[in-house]
Amino acid sequence: MSLENLKNDTQKKRPLRRPLHKKDDGWFSWVMPALKSRRMLKTWFRSCVALCVTLILMVVPGPSLTMGQASFFAAILATMLPPNFAFSVFFMAMMTLFLGTPHILQDSFSYTAHAVRSTSLLAQQQQKFQASIDPNVSVTLQTQLATFHGLFLDVRSSAIHGVFVFVGSYALAAIGTAGPLIPNTEYMIPKPFILPACFYVAVALASIVFIFPESLSHVWLTMLLDDFWTPTLDLFRLQSEALTVAPSDHAKWEEMNARGTELRGKLLEGLEELTQKAGLIDLDCSLGRLGPADLKKISAELKSMMFRAGYASLPFPKYRVSNVRQCTAFVPNVHQ
Repeated sequence: MSLENLKNDTQKKRPLRRPLHKKDDGWFSWVMPALKSRRMLKTWFRSCVALCVTLILMVVPGPSLTMGQASFFAAILATMLPPNFAFSVFFMAMMTLFLGTPHILQDSFSYTAHAVRSTSLLAQQQQKFQASIDPNVSVTLQTQLATFHGLFLDVRSSAIHGVFVFVGSYALAAIGTAGPLIPNTEYMIPKPFILPACFYVAVALASIVFIFPESLSHVWLTMLLDDFWTPTLDLFRLQSEALTVAPSDHAKWEEMNARGTELRGKLLEGLEELTQKAGLIDLDCSLGRLGPADLKKISAELKSMMFRAGYASLPFPKYRVSNVRQCTAFVPNVHQ
């Protein structure tokens, strides 16, 4: 075969490239990967059991009368906040929900009060404070004394905080004054929401403990195996497969390039999820061979391992495929 024929064969129209990512199958494209995950099926079963228990409690006379007219709120919470976390994380989330709601309201009023504060008045107050500073006394102590003696008061900010105090104290207290007028306990304020929420929290915590229990460390190690090590091993297998492909097989190189790009995307997503989970690993209360400190050390090295597996072990990005095409234009095909 002559050199001119080789050039002509190379310049022929080649087939279209395959997409680098799998085509999205629609809104339910996540169903099949979820069904293949054992941990996902266990979590789904646990959530379904918790929902069924709350529905049963809603129709059983004893618990239903205890929860009151809003007994369905427990089932709503089972749908909105399913028990799909480890015990320590779910317990912290529920405590944040019960104890953090008043704090969130206070923060919102504080932010509003700070937004309406007069900047010109604040600048004058700061200048006045700077002029009154005694260099022989601690500045921090003088700042605290000036703050709590009302040097930085503002009428607008005080009005916003006054509204918060009125709504939080007098308005709710006024609602509570209707209690003596009603001869039963069906309209107490905590009953419609707090009691059903407490029932659901008890059911959810019990389901986490007795139905496929798992610690946060176990969840993290399972994700490490499924979302990080599995794509990494697939990349190395793809490298071994690349060594057996003929340089002139452009379609095969394009297919392997698409598979490699997809695997690198999975590897990056797995690393991001593992990094996020590692931030909560100190909440784990289980005992095992690998504790939170050990898992943090592993997490710190995952990025370096990802770069080695995702780039060093992938010998066929786009520019290399084009280089192979250019080289095969002048090299005889030994397989013909």
